[in-house]
Amino acid sequence: MIKKIQIFFMVIILISVAFAREEKFRINYISAENVYIEAGTENGIRVGDRLTVRQNGEIIAELEVVYTARESSSCRIIKKEHVLRIGDFAISDKVAEADSPESILAMRRSRTIRAPKGRHENNRPIKIDGSISLQWYRFKDLSASKRDFSQPALRVALRGRRLWGGDFTIYIRFRSKYNQRQRHYNSIIPANEWRNRLYEFSLSYNPEKAFFQYRIGRINSARFGGVGYIDGMSLQINTAKGLYLGVFAGTQPEWQYSGFQTSIQKYGFFASYSRGRFGGRRFASTLSAVGAYHGSIVSRKFMYWQNTYNAGRTLSFYQSLEIDFNQGWRKNRTKETVSLTGLYFSSRYRPFKWLSAGLSYDNRKNYFTYEMRSLADSLFNAAFRQGVRTHVAVRLPRNYRISANFGLRTRQFDKQYLYSYGLVVQKYPFLQRGISISGRFSGFANSFTQGYNPSLRLGKIFDHGHALYLSYGNYWYRLNSINTTRINQWLRLSGQLELPKSLFFSAQYKYDWGTDVLGHHYLVELGYRF
Repeated sequence: MIKKIQIFFMVIILISVAFAREEKFRINYISAENVYIEAGTENGIRVGDRLTVRQNGEIIAELEVVYTARESSSCRIIKKEHVLRIGDFAISDKVAEADSPESILAMRRSRTIRAPKGRHENNRPIKIDGSISLQWYRFKDLSASKRDFSQPALRVALRGRRLWGGDFTIYIRFRSKYNQRQRHYNSIIPANEWRNRLYEFSLSYNPEKAFFQYRIGRINSARFGGVGYIDGMSLQINTAKGLYLGVFAGTQPEWQYSGFQTSIQKYGFFASYSRGRFGGRRFASTLSAVGAYHGSIVSRKFMYWQNTYNAGRTLSFYQSLEIDFNQGWRKNRTKETVSLTGLYFSSRYRPFKWLSAGLSYDNRKNYFTYEMRSLADSLFNAAFRQGVRTHVAVRLPRNYRISANFGLRTRQFDKQYLYSYGLVVQKYPFLQRGISISGRFSGFANSFTQGYNPSLRLGKIFDHGHALYLSYGNYWYRLNSINTTRINQWLRLSGQLELPKSLFFSAQYKYDWGTDVLGHHYLVELGYRF
């Protein structure tokens, strides 16, 4: 059946001849570090995709997708000329229809950005954007376990451009949390502890048309995809239009808490090529070779290859591939000289404005590194899995949107497939302008358990970007081996205020009750956007 599904979608994709049209996704939350949009893999969104935010026809921000889930994605801000607000729309491909309710709502929040008079291009001022915020989370456990927990946190995400009168840029992304528990559990989980993570702290020289560029510090770049973070340097040259070659070297941050360490070193090179433009027909490919070492001992050697192709909104492909080259202790563990450790493919076809369909195949696996060399084979191999997933989305009259997905996944040694499925029905506007309603239902089943998760959310977007949401959901599952059924329910109220002077405030209250959990959750955040 899986093979028939793959053939069906490949035939559809190959006969696509339509031209691209626009697609837009609503921004539903803005944290101190990222912008979150109401679209994910079910909508064809992938890591590395670029989106623009427009107001009054002007591009006021450019975003890059850094993480995707089925129905949501988080993006980092590449460029920003004006404050982003909840309810704005991130746009891929062409400009939004001017008479759509979403565009009208976005324009009401917008203002025109004017360039300073008399400013010479070679004397550009320093540009700082990003955000800094204070956050506080509290869980009040009403069960007999008494697992009360609170966590104040500081989040910083800043970018400074045009430093020292040139094309130098500083990136800073940092988070500090202080965990406060009801009691001391063990040496690994104490009653109180600091948890600090430095995600990025780098200086780059990156003029747009320069032959030579570099970046130093704690860095992560799509140019050498699959490598992850390193504490070191990358050098890049632009040999021809759209072709980039580079090398990188550094140490690998500690994996659990992102601390600095020197025990694992990483080296490699990359080649990246792109042709076309964002929003139109575009092809991009990245090839990188990476070596990670623990002193003189090989931790991992692998090659990463990623390709994307977009024909506007109508047709898109994405493929990533990882191949490991084993020697020494790795060859003894895997019994292979060359291993295919990661293969992922997804495609999306949109023949009409109101209809889209997609198919993905995932065969990404765990791989041995020096830190995991002593892990038991039985536990390690149990995580190997592969599967296919398909989705269909339809936009109906009267502003209804319906999407459905279905997936099959199997894990090594499993005797039965895992089935998962989902259905989402949305309407915006609902009853009146600014109000939206959405219902979701998802489920899964395998030889050990089965479960369902229905939910309903009602939202209101006010002028100037204020937002309020009320939602209810429950999670029901059955453990077949012991014939036991469990159910947990939750009720959530959340909102965000856009305050004067670029300040913002968000809050969330959630009440959980059921078989496994009983308690109150509180989350508040106060921040400033540059």
